[in-house]
Amino acid sequence: MKIRKGFVSNSSSSSFIIVGEEVINENIDFQNKYLGIGREMTEGDDVFDIDDYEKLVFAKKIGAKIIKTEKELNLDFDTDIFELLEIDYKKYWDMTDVEIAQLYSEKFNKKCIKIDIDYRSSESLDDLFNNYYSNCKHFTKKDIKKEATKYLRENKLNRILK
Repeated sequence: MKIRKGFVSNSSSSSFIIVGEEVINENIDFQNKYLGIGREMTEGDDVFDIDDYEKLVFAKKIGAKIIKTEKELNLDFDTDIFELLEIDYKKYWDMTDVEIAQLYSEKFNKKCIKIDIDYRSSESLDDLFNNYYSNCKHFTKKDIKKEATKYLRENKLNRILK
């Protein structure tokens, strides 16, 4: 495992650069990859795939950031990032994760988000309900499913009308 400034080797999280940007009121069609960034957990942020309408509805209800991603770079295990950035190996190891994200952003003219992902991040709708129990008292899984069905129907109708 690499050791770099700003990285704790016995941590329960992984450092990533997410190449992409936050979406606010975009119709999500799931042809792209979307991530939800929820609350901070013990060792990093709760980062979960938004791969269906139920998770999308849930993410909106808890106020999670929704990120449309192009690429994910794992700073803990992707050993070819310094080659991609065309920088000296030693310089790469001396850089902080934030500096690497800024350099990537400048070099490829892409928006980047540096994030530490907790290994206990939510993977399913059940995980989301468990991790956000205090936020979920005003809605149920049935409410989520009902609203997700509504989103699905609206998107289908919009595709037909185009």
